[in-house]
Amino acid sequence: MIADEGSISYTPTLHAGASTDWVATNLPTGASINSSTGAITGTLSTPGRWITKVTATNNDGSDFQYVLIIVYNSVTSVDSAWVTSNGLTLSTSHVIYRLTENISESGSGFLLSGTNVYLDLDGFDVTFGTGNGDDLYGVRTTAADCATFDGSVTDDS
Repeated sequence: MIADEGSISYTPTLHAGASTDWVATNLPTGASINSSTGAITGTLSTPGRWITKVTATNNDGSDFQYVLIIVYNSVTSVDSAWVTSNGLTLSTSHVIYRLTENISESGSGFLLSGTNVYLDLDGFDVTFGTGNGDDLYGVRTTAADCATFDGSVTDDS
């Protein structure tokens, strides 16, 4: 789950009919869990990553699930014009960079170098390569807790 700074709303799905008590550990600052419904809500103010353990207990026993909660400051839209102006290094911490079109570069691709930097490919493609085989990369990370999701990265060399 990814939430922007300000609010969170998440309710787990229960596949049993018994009355259930819910507990969560390691919630982001400002978030809480409703012990009857399991709904996690609140006003968030601290960017970062939390691996939250959500436990459900009823007369049939208990079970748990880990939920990754990422709180970020903002979303930056990235297109070819943005890349021309700003380059391929994504270094502002606690930001999601979201592609708005396919990106094709003759050399290497994106470098994620800030803490908690995410590149949401949003179904678009990153194509890179010059054909010379030099240490090329499509998306490279040099900092903690960076990731890409929802798209493809292709070496066209």
